[in-house]
Amino acid sequence: MSRLYTPQRLNLSPRIGLAYDPFGDGKSSIRAGYSIAYQPLHGYTSFGASADPPDLIQAILQPNEGIGTNILYGIPVPFNPEFQTTLNAQGGVVSTPGKSSIRIAPWVVDPSYKTQSSESWFFNVQREVARKWIVELGYVGTNGINLERRDDINRFDGDLIVNDGKLERINHNFGPMTFVENGVTSSYNAMTAEVRHQIGGGLTLQANYRWSKWLDTSSDTSANFFTDNPEGAKGPEDTACLRCERGRSIFDIPRRFTASVVWAPQIFKGDSLLNKFGKNWQISSIITAQSGRPFEPWCSASFQAGCDFNADGGGAIGAGTYDRPDAPARGAVKPSFGKQDFLNGVFSPSIFPIPTPGTDGNLGRDVYRGPQQINTDLALMRSFRVREGKDLQFRFEGFNALNNVNLYLPNDDMALALKPNKPFSTTSSFGKSTQAFDPRILQLSARFVF
Repeated sequence: MSRLYTPQRLNLSPRIGLAYDPFGDGKSSIRAGYSIAYQPLHGYTSFGASADPPDLIQAILQPNEGIGTNILYGIPVPFNPEFQTTLNAQGGVVSTPGKSSIRIAPWVVDPSYKTQSSESWFFNVQREVARKWIVELGYVGTNGINLERRDDINRFDGDLIVNDGKLERINHNFGPMTFVENGVTSSYNAMTAEVRHQIGGGLTLQANYRWSKWLDTSSDTSANFFTDNPEGAKGPEDTACLRCERGRSIFDIPRRFTASVVWAPQIFKGDSLLNKFGKNWQISSIITAQSGRPFEPWCSASFQAGCDFNADGGGAIGAGTYDRPDAPARGAVKPSFGKQDFLNGVFSPSIFPIPTPGTDGNLGRDVYRGPQQINTDLALMRSFRVREGKDLQFRFEGFNALNNVNLYLPNDDMALALKPNKPFSTTSSFGKSTQAFDPRILQLSARFVF
């Protein structure tokens, strides 16, 4: 084949905007806009396919399976007889007689891959309701179209059951097969409100509030996207039913409030010692309060260990398993959680029924809400004029100045609660937030501006 996929060359990206002063007094404004944007296939996505047969083969050395027992090293790299092999008619590796077969893990890009795109729109109204008081109300929306998805498509439910614990896969010549294609959709809708006020004397106030909802069928194809969510990338439970995965996005934060104040006193104007000391100060603060991000219980353990409920040997993108249990009985989980709940454990793994072996769990994606976060940052700055156009600034800053405890998402991998005889432990870290974001941090810095 001459190329991985055929790129689209007629992607149009229109931008349309409108601004209107309905009363003609310069105190009101109505704005609206619409746009389409594209994200081409990035290099990391396509690079994985450069190591596929027949050009190259990537495989994991397993000396305990007789693969890679006698590797020769040197510069230049010497010929290794163990690596001498050919491909069979199904594209797999012909194994050395008497040794276990090598299953390669190919990375395949859909030849009909389409360019990812998003369409965005907004509408807002601004009004100066009093002298230097501006109020804004708006709506913003975005739809993600043909977004990228990566799945291990070489798996099927019940594989480990029908094959007596041996993972045969759809094509037993291959291991996990990462298939890059389109199919993910997303939607974001938000109401926004903002108030701005420039009081005078160097004092400025601003506050905004956002009420939103973000849904998608897959949130990200990379691992460890958030500090408080150190998990591998997760594919769908059923590769043939991506719509079954539609739910809250990991980016969904329904409520967020932010307020800021900046004061640069302008009351010291003389040449006295007190006035000179009082000039060029600035005090600022930013307060942020937001809802927690969503999460869901899942299990990374193998079928033999008591998880991998659908017995397909996979689910996580690249390697590993990802399976959700069945939904708990109505009323078994509190409708919302407080900080103490996250510290003590929001729920026990035993309340989640185990699906019938070989079937997918019916618990949805990201159905529970994590800890809220409140943060206050403070800063005090003094600027000294060195010469014309050159200033030396000293800053004293406090991040999370009130030392609020902002917890990580709770540990949601049920494998943390598994015991050797398979029942779940009630004293594990599952369901508990065992880490938190940074406490108060104080920082003193200097900056030369020229």
